[in-house]
Amino acid sequence: MLRTLRTAMNSILSAIESLIQSGRTISSDIMTAAASEIRRLTQGIQSLQSGAAQTPPPVPPPEPPLENAMPSSVINAFNFDPASNSLRVQFRGRFPNAEGSIYQYENVPNEIFELFRRGAVPARTRGSNRWGNWWEGKHPSMGSSMNVLLRGLNLPYQRLS
Repeated sequence: MLRTLRTAMNSILSAIESLIQSGRTISSDIMTAAASEIRRLTQGIQSLQSGAAQTPPPVPPPEPPLENAMPSSVINAFNFDPASNSLRVQFRGRFPNAEGSIYQYENVPNEIFELFRRGAVPARTRGSNRWGNWWEGKHPSMGSSMNVLLRGLNLPYQRLS
């Protein structure tokens, strides 16, 4: 729309300039009509330009909800965005049923995410905490998969909360 208005404005100004350069006399009716049209086009262009300046930036789509992890003594939930290859992981909180810190890992290949999601790396240690027990060879293991696949590959990450 803005381009159309500017094109019309340039056409009118070009026609007036041609008439002036040719030395012809321009009637007052034509000058009045041209001035009126230029005023209307100028107002339209200004209106569109000020409206574009006031248009708020697009709102980014909301983050998809975190998916609950399989029973894990370390990880509460996670979410993978294949478009950006980012993985958000929420760890268990300090108290049972509490949500813990959320970290975002970048540049996570889809294949690595799939292995992580399935808890594909068996546990290499044994122990327990308030959320459960684990033993060497326990499979699936979200915690072991986290350590080997994400931390072991030194993927860039940041704490979100």
